[in-house]
Order: sequence, then structure tokens, then C-alpha cells
Amino acid sequence: MKALIFSGGEFSQMPDYIDINEYELIIAADSGYLSAQSAGVTPHIVIGDFDSYPQNLVSAQKIIRLNPVKDMTDTQEAIDEAILRGATHITMLGALGGRIDHAMANIHLLKYALDKGATAEIADVNSYVTLVSGSQSITRAEGFCLSLIPLTDCEGVSISGVYYPLENAFMPVGNPYGISNEFIEDTARISVKQGELLLILCKS
Repeated sequence: MKALIFSGGEFSQMPDYIDINEYELIIAADSGYLSAQSAGVTPHIVIGDFDSYPQNLVSAQKIIRLNPVKDMTDTQEAIDEAILRGATHITMLGALGGRIDHAMANIHLLKYALDKGATAEIADVNSYVTLVSGSQSITRAEGFCLSLIPLTDCEGVSISGVYYPLENAFMPVGNPYGISNEFIEDTARISVKQGELLLILCKS
């Protein structure tokens, strides 16, 4: 099952490649409800401590109120709720921009979801982020560059279909040499034998 989560970060509009009809479950995390509203979407679930948006203004099938004194972010709680309900693929919107600590935390939630058995991605109009553990292909996006940044030390990294290919390379944390690659084919193919690698598309 595919789930869509509206996080509480900056949100301007729905990315063109996101089809709302593909998602069986839509969750808004706290003030992510405002982003859902701006996109004309009514979430199935709204979850949060409502420290940034009043609960009495929320309209949803289910509202989950969290204790504001907690160890997990609202978006992390939303991921848990999605997986509990059977989600195996999660897309997060409004998870970048604004505060850098929130953006980095949301990027790390890609691994959190993966460790719980769900693939996850972060999408907005200017960028796309997912986590590669194993192999993955990605279609050329016109006007976007492709970057690979290791979330952990990565061994056996290969990428083809790009201007700067790699074959069985080592990409350690702290040496981000995989920035700003370019598509030369319609599909780029990425694989990593050991470790977890952030795959990022950015509008160039």
C-alpha cells in the first residue's frame, strides 16, 4: 500500500509527478494539514501534538493527538501510523525547506522507514530524495541533476547512464564526491553492495 504524508515543512505546490489517486492512505503531520488543505487534499488521518496548528480547525476521518512531551517527531509518528496500517511505500511532502534540523531529521527518516520494511521518498517541486540499499533505477528528469551522498560508508557503489559513472567504488561518509551528476541516458542505474546511499535529484 502507498501512503502520502504531509509534513510540517515548507510546501509550495504538489510536484507534477505526484498523482494523489495512487495513494490509499493520506496522513497530515500536525501543521502539514495546512499543506494538504492548500493542495485541495483532505487527509484520512491527522496526527500531531497540535503545537503549531489548532486541533479544532482540523477535518479528517481520524485525529490522533500526541503528547507534546515525546521522543519522536510528528512526521516520525506519521510514518509509524502508515506502516501500522500496511504501507510499504511512503512519500513525504513538505519535509524539506524551512529549518535545516527538521529537513535533516526527515532525511534520516528514510532509513527509519526502510529499517521497518517500507521504502520512502521525499518529494517537492525542486528536489527528490530517496535511499538506495541494494539497487535502483531512476528515470531521467529534465532540468535536474543527480547526486549520490552516503548516509553510511558505502562499498561497491556503481552508477551508469550518467556523465560520471562509477564501478564498484567506495563512498565514505564525509567525502561527498557524488554531487551534481548528469543524465546521459533515459535511465540511471544505481547499486550499492554494502551501506545506504542517498539518491537526490535537484533542479539545476
